[in-house]
Amino acid sequence: MSNNYFYQLKKIIIDFKKDNPKNKFSDKFIKFISKEKVSRTTNSFDHFGIFFLPVNFQEQKLFLIHHKKADCYIPPGGHMEDEESPIQTVKREFNEELGNKIVNEKIVLFDISITDVSKNPRSYPCKTHYDLWYYVKSPILNFKIDKNEFYKGRWFNIKDANMIISRVDYKLIINGLFKAL
Repeated sequence: MSNNYFYQLKKIIIDFKKDNPKNKFSDKFIKFISKEKVSRTTNSFDHFGIFFLPVNFQEQKLFLIHHKKADCYIPPGGHMEDEESPIQTVKREFNEELGNKIVNEKIVLFDISITDVSKNPRSYPCKTHYDLWYYVKSPILNFKIDKNEFYKGRWFNIKDANMIISRVDYKLIINGLFKAL
């Protein structure tokens, strides 16, 4: 992978850090990117993950899926491929997982996190996900979810989402998005 690719990834995190100086993961992301092994094919244990949260701010709703491997409700997402930008990953995964192409929808990085997935036997060989969180402005659509990866998916208001999301750190991230807007 080219030096320019890693430079662009670092720039994304540096720009995020400028706007979010209290985020505790920025420096760890920059250090991780410096190792130049950020995809699942170059580092099967520790790699980038991309969450994308379809949101409709007018209706105050977000779309979550019940993920088979994670065995809980989370935003859709996936792993970055080699030389793929985070935005390209969002667009590819949106199409693969939800059956819709992103054309003009706004895609915005709103948070980053580091998730230890080593205790979930379904995640093997993954150990650590360096997650970038994007929202995608979307009308309320009936997505055609990938039944091989998900049990189900649907739109939630923020109150109902808080009741169904089991991971406290994910709740905080999603609530932070809706509070900021």
